[in-house]
Amino acid sequence: MTGQPDRHPMKSVKPLIRWLLQPGDIIRYGRARIGRRCSRRLKVGFGPIRTGRRTLSARHWHIDPVISQINRTSDTYRCDAFLAPSRLRGYDLVVFTRFLHFFGLDLLDRLKEEGVVLIYRATDYHPVRDGGMTEHRAALERMDGILVSNPLQEEDYRDLPAAVKYVGSPVINSLFRTEYRRQERVTIIWQGYSVNLEPMLKLRPILERLAGDTGPGIRFLVHTNLPSRRDGIIHYRKWRLGNWQKVLADADIAVVIKPPGDDYQQKKPPSKVISYMAAGLPVVCTPSASDRLVIDPGRTGFFAHSDEEWYAALRSLVEDAGLRERIGRAGREHVLALHGIDSVADGYQHFFDDLRAGLRRSNPLSDGSTP
Repeated sequence: MTGQPDRHPMKSVKPLIRWLLQPGDIIRYGRARIGRRCSRRLKVGFGPIRTGRRTLSARHWHIDPVISQINRTSDTYRCDAFLAPSRLRGYDLVVFTRFLHFFGLDLLDRLKEEGVVLIYRATDYHPVRDGGMTEHRAALERMDGILVSNPLQEEDYRDLPAAVKYVGSPVINSLFRTEYRRQERVTIIWQGYSVNLEPMLKLRPILERLAGDTGPGIRFLVHTNLPSRRDGIIHYRKWRLGNWQKVLADADIAVVIKPPGDDYQQKKPPSKVISYMAAGLPVVCTPSASDRLVIDPGRTGFFAHSDEEWYAALRSLVEDAGLRERIGRAGREHVLALHGIDSVADGYQHFFDDLRAGLRRSNPLSDGSTP
């Protein structure tokens, strides 16, 4: 972390980055860079880009859509993405998204000396008070601002000198359910990595009981990074970036269980629940502390803890298409109001404005060249 930037480990992954990026991305980011250089607006860099479009990682949730929206709507800021420390020259503001540990402290200090506003975007939950995060914390202490993806994360950054603000994860769904008619088979879906699958398998006996007690067929669709196969009531389908939205919108009910004793899961942004609700699906969840900030029980979703609560919530949704429609539409409307990309991008820009104003007040001898 404190080594010389010129020998930074980021350089060793450049070939991987080039391989991950699609040719269309290279053209798009090249155009964005040219547009930034030609623009009189303040230059904002988001990055580093470390994954291609094959995942829904930080890039897809927190970089690409925000860049596009700000560039479409802002008269003050012009954004593009950067891949490595060598690309940080010429920015007025830099938003480090998740991978802050790739940047040496010497580089961060040099950027601050040049008057660049430094911002860290916390995506997943990073407990900076953990002793293993010492070097990460040293970098955070050099930030002017920290954006958190969940209000519950704020307490972990409050003792840092940076300004802290909550700006949620944007809705990135473009497909959503519009029909809720009664049908022969009801699909209950969970999307996620297989490493998080174990808690969800606890639903199997509940769903088998439900299938025996109700008229429609029940299918539990696990949309994950495992080969497609069928195991009784559970249908495994291989997750791909090209199919995640359609598979989700074609389902009827979405579920998620997060272990209540897992602090990481409790403070993670509720991105999964948000994507379920944005797809127009009624959601049943454990819930986590972050999910409680999104779901209004009985209006925009349901909470369930015991087996009987899970059974009751799922049975009511399986048997009542009207209830699925009411909850699904209310949930979608709710998350679009809170997490639509226009609202999220506005949150970024207001934070940029506040940071710049605060820095000007703390440095009255500034030449005022920054508008």
